[in-house]
Amino acid sequence: MTFLNLNWDRFVVYVDLRQKGKVVQSGYNDFTLILKEHKGESKNRSLILVVSESSKLKLDNLLEIISRSKSLNLDFFLAIVDKYGDITYYNMSETRLSK
Repeated sequence: MTFLNLNWDRFVVYVDLRQKGKVVQSGYNDFTLILKEHKGESKNRSLILVVSESSKLKLDNLLEIISRSKSLNLDFFLAIVDKYGDITYYNMSETRLSK
């Protein structure tokens, strides 16, 4: 990752999770991170989508990412970073309602 391509919101979330003792690696694109079970293991635990509070997120895109994480058997978290660098984490999943 070069300095010019650095996503600061993603970096803030990465540092926050590392300070909490979590094992984190780069995700599938510039806006995702992978939370691993344990250091050295290949088993992934969660997919984290990082967005700024001022950015717009299309529902279709969000549902696609949730579906992708479900197909990979990963928990999905949405990390929203505000203008002060504070992070709010939301655990999201797909639910089917019966009639």
